[in-house]
Amino acid sequence: MIATQLKKEVLSLKAIDKVHLIEDLFASMDRPSPEIEKKWAKESDHRFEAYKQGDTTAKSFDQIKVERSK
Repeated sequence: MIATQLKKEVLSLKAIDKVHLIEDLFASMDRPSPEIEKKWAKESDHRFEAYKQGDTTAKSFDQIKVERSK
């Protein structure tokens, strides 16, 4: 199987080459989806409108840190 052969070859690489390969693999997976980006933009607009109309409140980062540490 190709995956088994590939795994064997990758495991035989020098440590630095493995690191570069891992970085390249992560970079190839970290591509934003236009569909997801559009949904996040819509959600962000919705949350901001709710905030402006007083339907929701905001907390400072310091407040959140204190709450999480409890």
